[in-house]
Amino acid sequence: MRIGFLGSHSTGKTSVADEIVRSRLLDDIAFVPSTARKINSYGYPINQQATPVSQFLVTVSRMVDEDTIASGHHKYTVSDRTPLDSLAYTHWQANNVWNMQADDPYLTYSRELVLTHMKKYDHVFFFPVTWGLVADAIRSDSEKYRVEVGGLMKSLADFYGVQYHTVPDVSPMGRAAYIIDVVTGAI
Repeated sequence: MRIGFLGSHSTGKTSVADEIVRSRLLDDIAFVPSTARKINSYGYPINQQATPVSQFLVTVSRMVDEDTIASGHHKYTVSDRTPLDSLAYTHWQANNVWNMQADDPYLTYSRELVLTHMKKYDHVFFFPVTWGLVADAIRSDSEKYRVEVGGLMKSLADFYGVQYHTVPDVSPMGRAAYIIDVVTGAI
């Protein structure tokens, strides 16, 4: 079963994924780590400095890593991002930095690639921007950027008919319990 978390940076996705893995309430679980951090560690810019190349690498790396880990035959594969997250960041860059039109082939093919991959998820959980921004050396510290990208994620999911569950504004443990209940059919 493939589970994806959708949400802007610093919304608790990784904390909740860690809590799910740590709780052991789901057996035989594999976790897909951050690809943006990986691409950034190779020297490619991310966030508001992302280029079309770096943003495409984040998106494709996410899909390859997920498919590779999911092929390990674990019962559950949990990803703290989906390619739709990457698409939202790509759209933000296209609109605010790159000056790309919506029908640009880069955006058209990125959308097609992402939407094809999104069909592989059994469950998608949307994390709205409700918690305070936690700055680190990687994530953007712009609250405006975080809120705008989070709004784009929700808008794109709604526009393209991606089914998702909105995670409640409770503790990481409460969020993990909610996700486990949904995944196991308890609610």
